[in-house]
Amino acid sequence: MVPVPTPEPPPAPAEKTAAPAPPAEPKKEHGLLVGKSKGYKQAQRLLAKLQKQKIPGFIRREGKYYKVWAGPFPTPEAAAQVQKKLRASLKICPKPGKLAIPGPK
Repeated sequence: MVPVPTPEPPPAPAEKTAAPAPPAEPKKEHGLLVGKSKGYKQAQRLLAKLQKQKIPGFIRREGKYYKVWAGPFPTPEAAAQVQKKLRASLKICPKPGKLAIPGPK
């Protein structure tokens, strides 16, 4: 009797390595540019005034300036309400703008 060769198992499929995902696009939110200064301490003082009014805000360095932003806000209407509040209480005229909120890495 002639031995029958046993078939070899099929080769394991090559593992596909997932291509790295492109970096997430920054999320655009509504915000208000409250002011800018060359000194960080002046920006901190303005941010403290915002915080006393219970308005969320932060400082972002852009070039040689420290920009104070109020926000982010969920809608343009919410940003407009805060803009009116700041005009009345602090006598400043913030400019509406879009905030780029970085996504997860």
